Amino acid sequence: MVWVGSPAVRRERTRRALGQLRDDLEAWFADREARPADELGRHANPLRVLAAVLQRSLAAIATAVDAVAPTEAAFSRCGTLDAQVGLIERYWRYYRERLEQRDEPARRRALAAADHVVWSCFAGLGGADPSAVPLPYFDPITSPVAMPRAAVPQGLRPGDRVLASLLAELPLPLIAVPSALLDAPWWLVLLAHEVGHHLQYDLEPRQALVGKTGDAIAAATGDAANRWLPWRYELFADACSVIAVGPVAIHAIAELEWASLDAMCADRAAYPPVVVRLAIMCELAAGVGMPAPDFAADRWREALAGHPLQAKIDGDLSRAAAVAAALGDLAWGGTPLRARVDGQTLGPGGIAALSSRLDGQPIALARSRRGARFAAAAAFEHYQRGAASDTHVTATLDLIEAVADGSTRGQPDLTAIIDRCAASLADCLAAMPEPPDP
Repeated sequence: MVWVGSPAVRRERTRRALGQLRDDLEAWFADREARPADELGRHANPLRVLAAVLQRSLAAIATAVDAVAPTEAAFSRCGTLDAQVGLIERYWRYYRERLEQRDEPARRRALAAADHVVWSCFAGLGGADPSAVPLPYFDPITSPVAMPRAAVPQGLRPGDRVLASLLAELPLPLIAVPSALLDAPWWLVLLAHEVGHHLQYDLEPRQALVGKTGDAIAAATGDAANRWLPWRYELFADACSVIAVGPVAIHAIAELEWASLDAMCADRAAYPPVVVRLAIMCELAAGVGMPAPDFAADRWREALAGHPLQAKIDGDLSRAAAVAAALGDLAWGGTPLRARVDGQTLGPGGIAALSSRLDGQPIALARSRRGARFAAAAAFEHYQRGAASDTHVTATLDLIEAVADGSTRGQPDLTAIIDRCAASLADCLAAMPEPPDP
């Protein structure tokens, strides 16, 4: 077949595109590293992993470009290498856009507060790896969403599904936060639930905790296990939120989910019916010594007397206590979930005290790992009492900043993570299909 063009020129085009991306990456990561420690520290380790992995991958592509022979095959080979460069650029820009929200004055302070709340929940629930703290970012959605690392993010092309194995390795999990929280930061209390999702995915290798949760729920529900198993993700996250922020978690979910009784009894794919969900959270709260809101099973049985859905819902409600107990008994790191309740949650230095501070009481403040999540819970409690106002936005952010843990999150040895992620990305690039003919 007759072909036209110079293999050397074609190779140089690929080399120039590669060099431009490498320069852009180096400049961006250098700018991030130069940021103040209190800003960079929140996500320094994942950024360092991302930088090392992407730069190592670009170096490998550069070696491959140098090895392209000056023959007709250079055109096809360079097309493949161009596609690899493009995939790396799209992957980097996906995270860059979310990280750069912190550069926007209108979002900076609220995202800093979200970072504090996420870290507080993560550490309080047993997250020990400071390189795997989820990254919150604003998105035009109605409620927060945890983005599993193994899921191909929206915004990447369908063909980028070869990145799934890399995303499962890279310690940069995400939480999408509704943009409306900019003006209502007390809703940051919902992040306790989303952090719970990431802990279930990541605390044990190969998502073993998901399987343990399913086994525990199956044992608790007996012949109804097939109905309950699809809810194991949301039930675990709900349980984590109760342990992290106390009964306020239940009030927040109740307000988020409240509807007609028929709607609150309706079946859903990923969640139990609302009345069942609230009942389980109340059972768990009561089981660890917390005063639970009045959403327990008996309330719903009374409300459903004579209702067409009474028998079906009563079957679920009859299992709520056993499911709550099973969730509380789930253990990681040698500690069951129920034992992770902070003794100060309802104590003199806990949520109620911080809520009083928002009422203007002269409550002394101190920094701690529990502080940010307690502050978010206090702000939500204050909001539900009808005390929210324009000044409550500033007061909420002030309070979170005043009590957030200011200590370092540690600097683990990232070598093994970088090596593993780089190998995974190399496999992803090798698995990419040949680009289609133009």
